[in-house]
Amino acid sequence: MSKSRTKGCHNPLKYPNLPENSIYLYLNRSIYEKNQYRGMKIGFLTCSKLPSLSPSDQELMACFVRNGYAAKALIWDDSSVDWRAFDALIFRNTWDYFEKESAFMAFLDHLDTLGVTCFNPTHLVRQNIHKFYLKEFERNGIKVVPGIYLNQTSSFNLGDILPDAWQYFVVKPAFSAGAYQTSLFHRSEIQAANDQYRPIAAEKELIIQVFLPEIQSEGEWSFIFIGGVFSHCVRKVPAVNDFRVQSHLGGQYLAETPMPSQLQQAQKVMTLLSETCLYARVDGVFIEGTFFLMELELIEPDLYFEFNTSAYQAFVDAFSKSI
Repeated sequence: MSKSRTKGCHNPLKYPNLPENSIYLYLNRSIYEKNQYRGMKIGFLTCSKLPSLSPSDQELMACFVRNGYAAKALIWDDSSVDWRAFDALIFRNTWDYFEKESAFMAFLDHLDTLGVTCFNPTHLVRQNIHKFYLKEFERNGIKVVPGIYLNQTSSFNLGDILPDAWQYFVVKPAFSAGAYQTSLFHRSEIQAANDQYRPIAAEKELIIQVFLPEIQSEGEWSFIFIGGVFSHCVRKVPAVNDFRVQSHLGGQYLAETPMPSQLQQAQKVMTLLSETCLYARVDGVFIEGTFFLMELELIEPDLYFEFNTSAYQAFVDAFSKSI
């Protein structure tokens, strides 16, 4: 547990008048003694690889505690947790859900059965978890990176479906994250791509997208929204000779101040949501000033708080208004 997370906090705490349950709650003593405890227990959902949350989400949880909430990191597939003991759950570091597809979908069903309040709501998580949602945005006038949406098939053959104009292309599962099972190919490597993805295509839906060189030259842009309001922007540039922008793969992250025209295009994506989300990240690439959507992240995106530390309090404020 990091010092920043535990400073002024005690684990476990059992103060008079606090609801009794089997969960250890992190609560700031001074807030409790000043009668500023809100009486709400918040669970921050994570995975077994990060049982104490990522450093930035540890600070987010600490911000909740400073604002009078009791809070705890919870591994989403820990069967010992009583989810009903929490007033709300926030998806943050469930970064293995795509490796446990059936279990995660069952977990969402279980939360619905229990009637647990979630952020973002489980119905939005379900809509966002499968990348075929991009087709709906395209139908509604959003520029999307050109792609082929391929249903599960036992006769996978890219030679039959790949447009002639595509020199390079990316293949990935529709149910994935963090560059999981994602590969870049030249069209001369179609046979290698077929060999690699034929067994995957027999089990999963796939997306095949044209590779845009701007991802390597300019990078991928991420627009972060808190409570539906623009917070900050980060440009992610891949390492030399790579196309993946994730930091654990060598990508470099840079703070950006988008031009009004750039921000407007990202905001247009947000206007198509059926409701205001506590958090959202709009990812895409600009080609001659036009934004092409790559993903709308509503489940457990890294929100890059380190590029705008005021976003911690903005997140808590947005949460408080939504409860």
